[in-house]
Amino acid sequence: MKKIGLALGSGGWRGGVHIGVIKTLEKHNIPIHYIAGTSAGAIVGGLYAYKKRIDEVEEVYRAFKGKSFATSFFLDIGTKGGFIRGEKFTQYLDTYLEKINIEDTKIPFRALATDILHGEKVELKEGHLAKAMQISSTIPVLFEPTFTNGKYLVDGGLTSPVPVETVRDMGADIVIAVDTLGGIFPIDKKNIEPLTGNKMANIALRLLLENLSRKSTEHADIVINPETPGAETGFLLKLLAEKNIVKYGEEATEKIIPELKKLLD
Repeated sequence: MKKIGLALGSGGWRGGVHIGVIKTLEKHNIPIHYIAGTSAGAIVGGLYAYKKRIDEVEEVYRAFKGKSFATSFFLDIGTKGGFIRGEKFTQYLDTYLEKINIEDTKIPFRALATDILHGEKVELKEGHLAKAMQISSTIPVLFEPTFTNGKYLVDGGLTSPVPVETVRDMGADIVIAVDTLGGIFPIDKKNIEPLTGNKMANIALRLLLENLSRKSTEHADIVINPETPGAETGFLLKLLAEKNIVKYGEEATEKIIPELKKLLD
């Protein structure tokens, strides 16, 4: 039997699409044998690797938009390289993960981080699961980096936005990559006018991220690019208001099911 690995990419609030991807794979009885996740992908991937119940993961995701989640972020003031420490976020995740280690997940799991001292990706594959998920989603400047084993660790999206190589190395025969950062161009001109400096900086960042994501997915067997709100200013507010972000992942995954079943034959 061919082993399937899921590489869940970074993408902030776009990460809700990962839930839709997994829901659709479950619907079609497609097993998942390995998961590697970066940033938002590490949050969804870690929760699913532990619970193996996507309905429960979706409940947690919905709660992320609630008051308790906001409290976990903004009442945890940081002083060393970031505005927010991140410890309350780890504690928040542990209310769902029961303080387990990565080695104890039901599906083998890895979270990706970046070592800013060496500019290299770091695979977190043992130890406290919630902490690994928090480290993987440590957005530079917003969150404090974590110093461990002689390394300052931040968001894995800087070096491995879609961890295809990691899940392949875990033993996957078929790698499904979910890229939430790709496919955001072309941008509708009306969405960015008048073109300000902030909008230009945002577009330039999205362009860098899209190209890095595309490079990361080159060796995947299947690449899923859910259509989500684009790179224009205000996209975060749109995503926060979007109550059905999961559907983007469902729709995109339905399109690749025939191709995936051929690979499994």
